[in-house]
Amino acid sequence: MRISLSGVTGDSIVDGPGLRLTIFTQGCLHNCPGCHNPGTHDPAGGREVSVAELAAELSAGVDAPDFQDACPALGYDWTANDYRYFDAARRELGLDYPANLSKLLGWPDIIQNNMTLECELVSRGHYLGGRWESVPMEERDQLRKPSVEGWQLLFQLDTVESGGFELMFGLFSLPEIFSKWRRIYFYIRNEDLAARRFDRVWLIQQCC
Repeated sequence: MRISLSGVTGDSIVDGPGLRLTIFTQGCLHNCPGCHNPGTHDPAGGREVSVAELAAELSAGVDAPDFQDACPALGYDWTANDYRYFDAARRELGLDYPANLSKLLGWPDIIQNNMTLECELVSRGHYLGGRWESVPMEERDQLRKPSVEGWQLLFQLDTVESGGFELMFGLFSLPEIFSKWRRIYFYIRNEDLAARRFDRVWLIQQCC
């Protein structure tokens, strides 16, 4: 599917409550008196993009993997000290870990552990509802890097707040200090995303 796009603004304050990302399509035929976007009227104006191209554009920006995703992707055996160095480097580059962020595609903002290995193991028939002792360590180690290469984040949904409304995921008995650290993640294989097989998405919930 392709659409005619007039423009995108990421900081609109006139298209609804709060600060909003707004997509302006091209070719409006209403010609309303006093329209504050007359540039969107001409059907021949704007630019044509696919939905996938628009999604990539909206997700564009500086993004970096979490330590637990970076190490298996690079085939690097990590230690606790390495984590501290990696964390400090991210912060020096201005890639601090966000407290609340929902996004499409990119690297996940992990709360607990790497999730691609879980996706790969479940897809191979392993039950991970309890502990992982049933999965041999050798098999886990063999699948760690292929899982990062084969699976990707489709969508990350964080706590949703709007006025007096709040939608959270996770354990509600946790202290208030941890109440914002709850997210759900939707993962998909690269080939399934290319084929639009969204019936093969795997959902994972993490909380602090």
